[in-house]
Amino acid sequence: MEEAARLRTELKTNRCEPDDPRVAECDFLLNAKDLGRILGISPQTIYSYVSRNLMPYYKIESNVRFRGGDAKEWLRHCAGCHVS
Repeated sequence: MEEAARLRTELKTNRCEPDDPRVAECDFLLNAKDLGRILGISPQTIYSYVSRNLMPYYKIESNVRFRGGDAKEWLRHCAGCHVS
């Protein structure tokens, strides 16, 4: 639990690297802003991908959330893909 809190803090201060293995192992859900910081893209781009079903996400009522491991697998699978 302490590790999850530390990772959340690092996400909020932009100190988490995209290839940090803890991102794939984290058990909490990320919002678009946090995932955008990890991937280096804007939350608007993430929402655009979600609206076109291009990436895995979880819908909780009106909220969209992501798991770090799912995002990492998606990136690995789509490496070299053209997303427009």
